[in-house]
Amino acid sequence: MFLFEHKEKIYKKTFGSISMNTLWHAVWTYIVFRKRSWCWKATLFAIIPDIPSLLALSLALLKSGASWDFFSTVHSGWWMISTNITHSLVLMAALFLIAVIAKARSVFPFFYGWLAHVGSDIITHATDGPLVFWPVSSYKIFGLLSYWEAKYHAVGFNTLNLIAFSIVLFYVMKTKENKHFEAKFFSLALVGIVASFFFLVYVQPEYRSLQFILANCIAIIMSLIFLIKNRKCIMTDKFISR
Repeated sequence: MFLFEHKEKIYKKTFGSISMNTLWHAVWTYIVFRKRSWCWKATLFAIIPDIPSLLALSLALLKSGASWDFFSTVHSGWWMISTNITHSLVLMAALFLIAVIAKARSVFPFFYGWLAHVGSDIITHATDGPLVFWPVSSYKIFGLLSYWEAKYHAVGFNTLNLIAFSIVLFYVMKTKENKHFEAKFFSLALVGIVASFFFLVYVQPEYRSLQFILANCIAIIMSLIFLIKNRKCIMTDKFISR
């Protein structure tokens, strides 16, 4: 019983970390490119590289009840290969070159989001860096900090991340442009922040620190103020309105 609970806890921590990280890839890519007409293309491809891992973990959870053996099998099989593909700068460069030769400028924004995802992964993976040179090389680049490992400043990093998000949200509230677009997006971001906050505090004791909880509360309060001020935009029929 203890062994199963231990495996389940590891599984939950891994799943929670990946899902939270994927959320922030979308949030920050959107924030950086939000004034561009192709913003949603970049935001979409900031999420896609993590889809294979999320699907693998979800499938493992459904099929085996968090069995560590099945989890290991998934990560050593074609699921891991698909993850390497989506995080490979080599393949990204090859596809981008094809797009340039074909003069397909409309697909360039997809590469901006893709590059933003891989770049941030390089920085925030201290022990499990992506295989960015796959399939040419299995060499990994390890970051100086981690978004999920406490011994590599994960709590401090996530705290600063939430503070930065709150500052950006405060700035956005002072602007009048693209209200529909921003209100819709930040309503989804709020749901993700709240869900990931309670999930992480529940499964990872190190996230029960005062600074992390306060940073989350500030981000949630700022988001709620923003959404209340723009509630009419959120209730409109169209998700994207420019």
